[in-house]
Amino acid sequence: MNDSHHFENHDEHHNLNHEKHHKDVGNGVHYDKNGAQIHDTHHDGHDESLHDLHDEEAKQDVPPTPAVDVNEASALQSLFSWKTLHLYTMLVASAMFPYYVAANFKSYGSTNISDDQFITIVGAIGSALNGASRIGWATIFDFFGFKYVYMALLLIEMTIAFTFVAVAKVKILYLIWVAITYACLGGHFSMYPSICAKTFGPKKGGIVYSFVFSGFAVTTLVNFGLSKLSSKNIIEYTTLFYILASLCILSFILLILFREVPFASKAKTPKEPEAAGAPEAAQEVPQSGVIELPSVDAN
Repeated sequence: MNDSHHFENHDEHHNLNHEKHHKDVGNGVHYDKNGAQIHDTHHDGHDESLHDLHDEEAKQDVPPTPAVDVNEASALQSLFSWKTLHLYTMLVASAMFPYYVAANFKSYGSTNISDDQFITIVGAIGSALNGASRIGWATIFDFFGFKYVYMALLLIEMTIAFTFVAVAKVKILYLIWVAITYACLGGHFSMYPSICAKTFGPKKGGIVYSFVFSGFAVTTLVNFGLSKLSSKNIIEYTTLFYILASLCILSFILLILFREVPFASKAKTPKEPEAAGAPEAAQEVPQSGVIELPSVDAN
C-alpha cells in the first residue's frame, strides 16, 4: 500500500518537473544532466533579432528630419531686405552709363562724326558684344566671384565715362569705346542673376532678381530725361558724362561694402522630432553576463 502511494507521488512529482521543464524550454531556459540551468543563447539571439526588427520598423514610421536650409528667410523677407536694396542700388547706379550710351550713341556720335554708315556699324558691333560678352563675364564670374569681376567692370566703366568726350572725334576710338560700353552692359545681365541666386538661394533668388531687374527700367526712364536735357543744351555732354561716371563711383563704393555671403533670417533651427515608440534604455547586463528573461505564462 505504501509502495503504491510512493510510486504515485513519484509520478506526480515527475509530471510537475516535466511540465516545469517544458515551460522553461519555452522561455529559452534549459537544464543539463545534473539539473543545472543553461541559458539558451540561440533563443536569446532570436529574441534580439525580433527586437532589432521592431526598432527598424519604428524608425521607418518616424518622418525624416527636414534639412535646414541656410536661406531660412521667407520670400518676403528676402525681397524687402537691405541686401536686396543694396544690389538694386548698385545696379541702377552702374547701369546708368552703359544704358545712356546704348540709347544715345548715334545722336551724340553725329555731333562729332558725319558718317551715318560708320555710326550704324558701331551700333551693330556694340549690340553683338552685348550678347557675346555675357558668356565671358559668366565664365570669369565662376572663377573669381562677383566682387572682383564686378569691380573690374566698374573700373572699365569709370575709365570710359571720364574719357568718352575726349575720344568722340576719333572714329576708331569711338567704335572701341562704344563696343566696350556695350560689353559692360552685357555684364550686368550676366552677373546679377547669378549673385541673386548665390545670395538668396535658387528659389528665392529668382524672386529677388525679378525685382532687381526692374532697376533697368528705372535707368531707362532717367536716361530719357537726361537725353531731353542734353538735346536742349540744358546740360552739356561733358557734365553729363561726369555725372554718369560719378554714379559708377557710387556703385563701386557700394560694392566694397557688399558682403558676398548667403542671406539668412534669424529663424531657429527646427528641433529633431522624437522617434515614436523609441526603445527604452538598454537593460543593464549583470556581471555574470547572463540576462534574465521575463517569465512567460504558458496559458
